Amino acid sequence: MRNRMKFYCIAALCVLFSVLTGCAGHDVITRTFPQEKILSLEEVQALPKRSDPNQYVIALQKGDVIPILLHIDSDLVHFGQDHIDLVLKEPLYFRVQVPQNMTEAEWKRLEELESSDFAKMDKQEMEAFLEHYMLYVSRDALHWAPLNSIDACKEVLHIKGGEFSVGLTTSSASGVKASIFLKIHPTETQ
Repeated sequence: MRNRMKFYCIAALCVLFSVLTGCAGHDVITRTFPQEKILSLEEVQALPKRSDPNQYVIALQKGDVIPILLHIDSDLVHFGQDHIDLVLKEPLYFRVQVPQNMTEAEWKRLEELESSDFAKMDKQEMEAFLEHYMLYVSRDALHWAPLNSIDACKEVLHIKGGEFSVGLTTSSASGVKASIFLKIHPTETQ
């Protein structure tokens, strides 16, 4: 199951690739899960190897940390650290969809998948991958958005829009500093 958790993290990277390349997603879907199938990350990791991931939901709680891997492919710069931590302010749920009755070769490919493999995929390869594998996100474990659909994610996560800005400052005391600011505007919830 640990390898499957790696898939969850790698699949999240699909989101960024999908956003950058404009991959089309699906609509919001509604699906309920029995309470005993909604598990903490530790419980999911303790499941027997190759348990059917279609049957489970990962429940992350307020305060849980999601490490975001950082990588830049450039001759000019590199990141000084390999990740930043996102800290949840409220519960968030994830589920994965994989083909039923996967062959040994398909399991092996999935388990050996690395985040760098996505950077090497062109748009058609990414779309072919997403036809068979999908990661979904939810705030309520009922309404699910595929992570490659910006519109569905905005609806499920109650996001109206946002702002992104980059800045650069210099001073004799602190030298050169760059900054990135993200602001997410929530929608009105009922």
